[in-house]
Amino acid sequence: WIVDTDFTEDPWYWRKKSWKGRVDQQQARKRFAIPKCPKNGPPIQLPIVDPALLEPHPAEGNLSQDRVSGRLFPMLGPTNSLSAGIVYSHFKTPMSKLLELADYLLEDIAKKKMGRSAVAMSHLSRNGLKSEFALFWKNKSENAITAHSKMNSVAMAFFNGSLPSRLPYKLREIMPFADAAIQTIIKNNTLTDEEKTIKKGQLLDGFLKSAIDKLPDQENLEVLEHVRTLWEAGIDQHKDDPERSVEGLLVAKALSTFSGGAI
Repeated sequence: WIVDTDFTEDPWYWRKKSWKGRVDQQQARKRFAIPKCPKNGPPIQLPIVDPALLEPHPAEGNLSQDRVSGRLFPMLGPTNSLSAGIVYSHFKTPMSKLLELADYLLEDIAKKKMGRSAVAMSHLSRNGLKSEFALFWKNKSENAITAHSKMNSVAMAFFNGSLPSRLPYKLREIMPFADAAIQTIIKNNTLTDEEKTIKKGQLLDGFLKSAIDKLPDQENLEVLEHVRTLWEAGIDQHKDDPERSVEGLLVAKALSTFSGGAI
């Protein structure tokens, strides 16, 4: 639920083609805030006069809440999930094919396979499907959505040469050995689940560094964490076909050529 703090205006006026705009769209977003769901006590009453009862709309993290009267509209709130299916392809690919693949990515991959709150992506060339990958918008340990920034970071690193273009293919060659080592860790009953996760991460870090001829400088070391995130997500998604574990990196590599590295 979202409170419209400027309820005297049409709630969607800035989306109309005829709108000339007395404020820009970024400013228009500031009129919305999310009521905090009360754990105990009476339900939300309007108008809301206490800013402590509101949370900023995700589109505007630094919302100044000086007017908080308004109507409630059913929209995405903090307990809702959002999934997406995105296809990157040659511009001459028939739209019907793109829509069919995007629907498959959304329904079968992002929602069913990943369990919602995920984005599924594919790179489609003139010769057919090249890669398919899905990523949660954020991990359980994260407070903010990070999937887009991780993909962008890796795509930019491929674009500017911080990551070698051969990296996905080197990791694909390494994958049989990595998969065998991962299975050994998983079957080790003397380790707790947390210890297995740590050892798996250390293992992948070692394989990743061995596949890169020259490590990024200190300022760009974060990109290695993002590479490992995409690789590990691919490993978890393609347990029956370990060679496909690098498809997240292949999507990022394709993006670096499609958009000049900027997503």
